[in-house]
Amino acid sequence: MDETSGNKLRLLILDAHRADATRLATQLHPYGFEAYLRDGSTDIVAEAKRIQPTHIVIDPAPSSKLSLSHIPDLLRAVPTTRILVFTLFADIQTAIWAVKAGACDCLAKPSLAGVVGAVLHPKQKSKMLPPECMNPYEYRLQFIQSVLIENDFNVTRSARQLGLSRRCLQRLAVCGDVYLRPDNAGQKIVAAAE
Repeated sequence: MDETSGNKLRLLILDAHRADATRLATQLHPYGFEAYLRDGSTDIVAEAKRIQPTHIVIDPAPSSKLSLSHIPDLLRAVPTTRILVFTLFADIQTAIWAVKAGACDCLAKPSLAGVVGAVLHPKQKSKMLPPECMNPYEYRLQFIQSVLIENDFNVTRSARQLGLSRRCLQRLAVCGDVYLRPDNAGQKIVAAAE
């Protein structure tokens, strides 16, 4: 099959670590990505022109020839591509430099393949992320609720254990996010003011 033909999403993975690149390619294949692996030993801009990838993942590791300075050159070669910086050395400064250089985002290794796919192809995000994924706020509320249950819905003791003020915990209950005591049947938890 010719590398530039077909309806698949063409993904160019630029990573000096062959095992990491192969793992990512294998994990993204079920999401419709056809991956091409390059380690930076060849001219990556020429490779990008030849392959015409719809997406590029680059790992600018200090030990490799790949760097953030390649991003503008890659965008000039393939202006319609989305570039993701995916590195073990991700920090705020790297993310800022990557986005200023033209990358769509910067993710820290390791990340779930679905998250990487969702960043690369946001229109397909709902298909790539599992439906049971909770956002951090939901996890926090679930934890607070478990502490309340563990303390027999004693607001003062739960607030102290959570490091929250009693008033803050009561505000969460007023919003309907957590429940402060079970109802009379004991099966369902309902919101109530003390």
